[in-house]
Amino acid sequence: MQRQGRLDEAAALHRQAFERYRDELGPAHQSTAITVTNLAYNAFLRDRLAEAESLYREALPVLDSVWGKTARIGQTLMDFGAVLKQRGKCDEAETHLRRSLTLAMREGPRSPIPRLPRGQYSGDVYPDWAGFRKRSHCWSQRIRS
Repeated sequence: MQRQGRLDEAAALHRQAFERYRDELGPAHQSTAITVTNLAYNAFLRDRLAEAESLYREALPVLDSVWGKTARIGQTLMDFGAVLKQRGKCDEAETHLRRSLTLAMREGPRSPIPRLPRGQYSGDVYPDWAGFRKRSHCWSQRIRS
């Protein structure tokens, strides 16, 4: 539904899934946290950035405890970084973007590189298997690697 632009309907379905997982599995379960990230991404697409940030902050500790040292958490970190960037929290966004890319690079070229949501740009940080290269769009001062 999100791909069809039916964001409100998709949000309602994500909310129902979240409530069911929370009630049946508990708030600290991986599946519950995944549904929270679905709600967060939907809020981001609807330009509800404060809500999206809050939801990502709720889900990340759970996902970190399960996936923290693997690239599997990378896309969630990338999406959260995009929300933070939109909210002007560029230093914190960069931390999550770098972590996402570092995890993907650690797992090697076969690991999928997380992508920023459509229409977003990583600004200063983007992947290069030789390391990070930088430009200064979001961050006001150049940070040297």
